Amino acid sequence: MRGRFKLAWKALALAAALALGPSAEGFFHEGDYRRLELKRFDPAIVEKCTGGFLVFEEFEAEPHEPYLAVLRAPGFKEGVFEGTVRVRVEEGKSLAGYLGKIGPSSNSYFMVAQDVGGALICGLAHSAPSLFVDAKEKRIDLQGTAKGSGGPGNGGMVWGGGM
Repeated sequence: MRGRFKLAWKALALAAALALGPSAEGFFHEGDYRRLELKRFDPAIVEKCTGGFLVFEEFEAEPHEPYLAVLRAPGFKEGVFEGTVRVRVEEGKSLAGYLGKIGPSSNSYFMVAQDVGGALICGLAHSAPSLFVDAKEKRIDLQGTAKGSGGPGNGGMVWGGGM
């Protein structure tokens, strides 16, 4: 009995160490290509996050969850994304304005605030898709949104208009 308790305690300690260890970003980081991490909302970042935004949305989005991601990414363009996504640029906006539009669905969104190649990429992202940034190509990819479209031969991936 005592041996099982020690083994269980060691397993719990190992799990805690892994949870508190380095970020998962290292797993999705290769050279200039990295995954943007989702964080809890920080009011100080919300206030600073203004300007031109890349707005990623589905063609037939849920009214209460209109965006896949809204990112202020100076000098970056849309890259690879899947199926039913459209991307537009909106100038002169603030992140606070987008937060007001999502209202009660805010628990489905997280903040993005990360320095990439000397540029602060900030904004909000839905919890479902994964965002990747190529600092060398200055491109943002969105994965995990396909709804069975994308056409034959491309594995459901579509090149965005910025390529």
